Amino acid sequence: MTKLRLAGESEMPISDYDQPAQFGWHEFYDFRNHVIRVLRRFGSAGPCGQADLSVADDDAPSFENEIVEDPDFFVVDDMWNEHDRLSLVESDPKHITADVIEALAEMASAFPRWRVVLKLGDCGLDVFGDKVIVGGRRFWDCNTVKDLVSRCAMPIDYGPVTPFPETMYPLWLAVVTGKYRSSQEFPEPPDRQWQEAMLVLEEMIRRQAPGEPLSSFAYDRIQRDLHPRTRLQLVRHFLENISSYPQPSVEEARSNVLEDAGEAMAWSAIPADCKSLARSVSTAQISVATWSKPNDIVFWWPYVLSAIGEPKPALKPILVGELRGLLNNSNSWIQLSAVFSLALLRVDDIVEVVDRAMNVNADWSRNEALCDWLRRLKGGSTMYPSLELA
Repeated sequence: MTKLRLAGESEMPISDYDQPAQFGWHEFYDFRNHVIRVLRRFGSAGPCGQADLSVADDDAPSFENEIVEDPDFFVVDDMWNEHDRLSLVESDPKHITADVIEALAEMASAFPRWRVVLKLGDCGLDVFGDKVIVGGRRFWDCNTVKDLVSRCAMPIDYGPVTPFPETMYPLWLAVVTGKYRSSQEFPEPPDRQWQEAMLVLEEMIRRQAPGEPLSSFAYDRIQRDLHPRTRLQLVRHFLENISSYPQPSVEEARSNVLEDAGEAMAWSAIPADCKSLARSVSTAQISVATWSKPNDIVFWWPYVLSAIGEPKPALKPILVGELRGLLNNSNSWIQLSAVFSLALLRVDDIVEVVDRAMNVNADWSRNEALCDWLRRLKGGSTMYPSLELA
């Protein structure tokens, strides 16, 4: 195939979300099926297999019966939206080879404007039919696919830890709250990580409608350029000062902040840092519980745990200890968040945890769907509830 070139943010497609739907689920799952077939040549791909495209347009897709547990390539089965032509794949960088990238690109060349988004934890690649757009400090200074693969095979050298970036905190805050408009509103970047971040942000703002700020989703394009320790410092500062920010800003930043908090705890090897950050997460949850939607409060800690993934042995007791303390909080939704989080961590006494919480909150018994879900937690389920909390 034609030699693939590496590209930057300037070549990322622009989607106009004000336009009608650009494609339907048949097109999406057709592309995803091709992604699955390619990746199966290099490892396991799933957990859901290929979709059956023979059903009518108004029917939901069905998938192959076999579920692949812990696949090398986790191919997301939900359609992102009806405007961005992409299939999202999560994987460890160690599974990425030149053959994988080139095979995906060769396949994508038959699907104009479609791409495979490889989310690799600390970095990312967007593979099109003719190019690869790179993201994250792991790929700084890479010029070829060979360079990418070489970087995927080794750990990242993050370099020395820098002090809290006071001059850059306002920029970070603007990005995570969806208020970033121009780099001219902020000081000169003090080091390369902020230089790289600003270059990406300015390219993104160049393609925005004049005067429009970037959405908080823009953070996804720069967070992998930042040192994990820097992100830990930033997110802790936000959480510790959360009551000083306007409610709309907190709501906008919530998913970015909680994801960063979880990833910071997963990355850190210092128990004191993890314990301090876990306390900050809970304190922030308590602070916003007076005005946040119940669902947002209940899923506050589960969202952090999702970002952590499987916690390290030294981290799990820190998390369990923090969450057990929240079982005594006066806010019932914070209690429910702790109950669900302890279920996600698979504590041995989950039956007693659920029973105690239900006895304290007698009004829960009036919500049949909630009670059914809690009974499932007692049986070992870790499924998210499909219910609205009032």
